[in-house]
Amino acid sequence: MARMVIGIGNGAPEQLVLSAALATKAVEIGLDVDIFLFQGGMGAFRDRGVRRHPPANSAEPDPLQGFARLHATGKARIHACPMDGVRARARLKDFSPLVDDVVGLGSYVDSSEGPGVLHAYFGPCAEEKAQEPEPRKPTLQVL
Repeated sequence: MARMVIGIGNGAPEQLVLSAALATKAVEIGLDVDIFLFQGGMGAFRDRGVRRHPPANSAEPDPLQGFARLHATGKARIHACPMDGVRARARLKDFSPLVDDVVGLGSYVDSSEGPGVLHAYFGPCAEEKAQEPEPRKPTLQVL
């Protein structure tokens, strides 16, 4: 059966609403959906994570509402996917009840392979990348 794999590496409310809408449409057309949360995406699904980044317009819906409706269909699974040592200690109880499990990065790669798999990734936007500090250039000091 065809399915969709969505990676969410950005916890911005606008990105969450967009990814939930895409996943909802995929379920409506009969696809099973696996959603993998990375970095900022995991932060948004932690206890009250989204509230740290409220939508710009207060009339916007709660970013996790779409995921709650999606999860209730039983056709979508949400996985937290820690990618480094600090986040690797993440436990299922650290997340919203919408998160089904905590899996390794290999699960994301395995799910993305094969025929009939549609793939989408929501990562940091250009504005966020522009705000990241530039890496320090190595310097040579002669004594």
